[in-house]
Amino acid sequence: MASPTDSRAPRRSALSPTLRGVLYGLLGAFFSACFLIPWKLATQHGEARHATLILLASAALFSSLAIVPTHNERTPPLALVPTLKLAAGLAALSLAGNRFSAESVHRVSGALLAVLQRCEVLVVGLLAPLLLGERARPSFWLGSAVAVCGLVVLSTRAGAELGIGPDADTVGVLCGLASAVCFGTMNVFTRKHIRGLRPVLLNALRLWLGVVLWFAIERELPVGALNGSLVMYAALAAFFGPFLSRLSVMQSAHHVPASTTVLAQLIVPPTTLLLGFAMLGTLPSAHELMGGAIMLVGVAIPVLHALREDRVVRSA
Repeated sequence: MASPTDSRAPRRSALSPTLRGVLYGLLGAFFSACFLIPWKLATQHGEARHATLILLASAALFSSLAIVPTHNERTPPLALVPTLKLAAGLAALSLAGNRFSAESVHRVSGALLAVLQRCEVLVVGLLAPLLLGERARPSFWLGSAVAVCGLVVLSTRAGAELGIGPDADTVGVLCGLASAVCFGTMNVFTRKHIRGLRPVLLNALRLWLGVVLWFAIERELPVGALNGSLVMYAALAAFFGPFLSRLSVMQSAHHVPASTTVLAQLIVPPTTLLLGFAMLGTLPSAHELMGGAIMLVGVAIPVLHALREDRVVRSA
């Protein structure tokens, strides 16, 4: 029997699974916000489809390099067939989602795309009961409603800042919504199959398969269409988005329901405003600050409720 001082004795984590899942979800949202600025710049230096290829290929390389450092004695055994099946499905959704988002952010602002992609909450809220048997609790819908109110307030300066209104680019808006459907579906499928799989390996496989699928669809080698700025900005976006953000979301899916993970993504619009101010000097308006604060309250309602229930269960 291992003694209390034995270094080989199993140690209980100070973080509960619920808290760990919430933190991973918030971390993924932060990286998503970091992703939007270089992604917008990438689409300004080339075609959306070429930016998507560099995004997927760069993220696949980053994920491949991260496979070995993340392997340890607690890594799940390799389940090759289930991993390949899930990776193939995620690759198709990822390619479509990133292609839609590239077309959208080329036509509308990054802030508007951040708002449109928050429709993931509705996608997950509808699909999770059907595919996962995870019925969202009342606190989830209450928090979502409050966060949507924050989105409305944040978007009050729509015409000038976000481009929402009669002059909005319809194709850009529809592409942003389509990307939300793709990424929301990815969250549900990840939650359904992620247990027992290796997130870093899964992410690398789905990205490389996305690259293969890109060439199968486009049937070209766009060497002449690429330039240094496109490659640099797309690679930077890949580091924050399909690499760090998606890995964080996969880790979150290990511990909490899909609705909790996707709800954390609602902090992306206010985080994008803060990053825009820090990096580009864009001063948020009073409406944007108020809307961002309301959205944070909406996210906090179900998160705090889940943490309180978890604490009660752990203390029982």
